[in-house]
Amino acid sequence: MFVKIIASVILVLGASQASIIPRNDKLTQDLQNQAVSGIGPRSDDVNAFLDEIFANLRYQMRQSGLTVINLPPVGFNFSETVMGVVYYGEASISNGELKGIDTIHRTGDSDLVVEDNGDIVITVDGGINDGTIGAALKVSFMGKDTVATVSGTLKDVRVRLVVRARISLDGVKLVLEELDIIHIGTISVSVRGLGLLDFLIKPVVQIVANLVKDTLASSLGGIIKDLLNSILQSLAPRFPIDEIIKGAHQASPYAKNIIPRALPKFL
Repeated sequence: MFVKIIASVILVLGASQASIIPRNDKLTQDLQNQAVSGIGPRSDDVNAFLDEIFANLRYQMRQSGLTVINLPPVGFNFSETVMGVVYYGEASISNGELKGIDTIHRTGDSDLVVEDNGDIVITVDGGINDGTIGAALKVSFMGKDTVATVSGTLKDVRVRLVVRARISLDGVKLVLEELDIIHIGTISVSVRGLGLLDFLIKPVVQIVANLVKDTLASSLGGIIKDLLNSILQSLAPRFPIDEIIKGAHQASPYAKNIIPRALPKFL
């Protein structure tokens, strides 16, 4: 006789349509003016600018249907000894879904570095705290099929975002240099309905956790990274020529690197 068993296993794994929300033009201009003058932008201004980028990313993810990301189906074989006899079975995990990664947001203050060539490198961490997991599990063993459900949560995921602001006479171009998982957080997986097949709980939990981890990394490095690049290009400010010239005459540690020694006569 099969009985219902609910098992929860917590895995802590260390680290790995088309419109844009209008940007805050005053914030962008302030960022430009401070950058060309050689004065580093205030952290609260940069944080607000990054919040705007994350807001655009969440919006674009929802517009693109990324509120739900499908987990790939997977199957595996197993064996179990019953009264001295070895029986073989097979199991499959399907209809897997990962929800909630569109809640990505900034989790800490930004860090700015002004390089010798005038580029500004902005580093900030983002987080995902409300991910949910769901899947169907089918097991065939000893001539009988058993259907179970898999559910879970994904919390405390941390990603690192590195954006380079390339400054030149043509303006400023924002380029995404890194979008990496630095902490995968906590994956909690529950299996309901296995009954006497509860010996499969541990391998199922491990398989689902790995699926979530791999799918998250693939999504961040693929379509989400592409969306973020598109947003950065849309938000990239352009420096007015007169502001660049004005910045060149100030005591900036890097302005000389972006202003030619001989300016064009028409300027």
